Amino acid sequence: MNYFDLAIDENALWVMFHYQEEHFLSVAKVDINNMTIYETFNLTMVNHTDVSNGIVICGTIYLIESTSEQSTYISSAFDFYRNTYSQPLIKWINLYKNANMISYNAYDKRIYIYDHGYMLTVPPMLHWLAK
Repeated sequence: MNYFDLAIDENALWVMFHYQEEHFLSVAKVDINNMTIYETFNLTMVNHTDVSNGIVICGTIYLIESTSEQSTYISSAFDFYRNTYSQPLIKWINLYKNANMISYNAYDKRIYIYDHGYMLTVPPMLHWLAK
């Protein structure tokens, strides 16, 4: 993962990063209107070197193991509103083995992937749960 990565969903701007001396992933929830940090989550169960990209969909971060292997997994997920961690092991395909950018568009509810010069889109398979 880069020094930081940005994601946006229906709720906020999310900044994914890690502290210089720490191995865990941190995520800050930012108000897009005034750039105020609401809250910072330290995901101590996620080693930032074990993931290559992350997307936030409906308040849940999904972490992808590799963006250079054709067949990989979304191996970790954290729901920021329920404070629950899971290991969904969702199969993920990097069609051209070079997914530089993966992001969710809250307006059209699609995942956009920039992979080796191609812009690809896929719909996420969401199952809504009541609180």
